[in-house]
Amino acid sequence: MRIAACQVRRQRSGALLGDSGTGELVTLTTTAEIAEVRLCGGAGYGDPKARDLGAVAADLADGYVTPEGATRDYGAVLREDGSLDEKASQGAVAMG
Repeated sequence: MRIAACQVRRQRSGALLGDSGTGELVTLTTTAEIAEVRLCGGAGYGDPKARDLGAVAADLADGYVTPEGATRDYGAVLREDGSLDEKASQGAVAMG
């Protein structure tokens, strides 16, 4: 069986077989292998610009949101190194 966007392959015991990364196709070769698929995102609820900036920063650092998505969807202002500038972001969100 081939699976797209698989993150982790494990044996039934839980032992890690490999971290496939985002979008890599993997092949499960035995029934003892398990594909752990993580799907991030969703419709959510409420105004995205009202989301806690600490949560946005964590999602950005973990790769759950792209820098473009953080700026577009959450009003985040990013530093040159790609990290979230919380003070500047608060000002930008307040200005609308």
